[in-house]
Amino acid sequence: HTPPVLRRAERSGRGARLTVYDAQSPLRTAEISIDGAAWKPLAAADGMIDGRTEELIVPEIPDGAHLVLVRVGDAAFNQRTFDLAAAARTTSP
Repeated sequence: HTPPVLRRAERSGRGARLTVYDAQSPLRTAEISIDGAAWKPLAAADGMIDGRTEELIVPEIPDGAHLVLVRVGDAAFNQRTFDLAAAARTTSP
């Protein structure tokens, strides 16, 4: 089994929209932790995390956040964690 993959991340207002994908299993969970705070659930744009591809909504990323982690899990219990802050730093001009 393969873990979920981050296909796209883009800022949207004060938050972000993410597209995540799993080649073999439906996605089941998505959570966010900002600067080491407790994990909080993320919502899917269509209202339910149940497909192999999902668009996730991050409502707000505070100014000055250094560590923005998103953890995604699938139906086969594979998990992957992405650091959105690091991804933004490496793609900045």
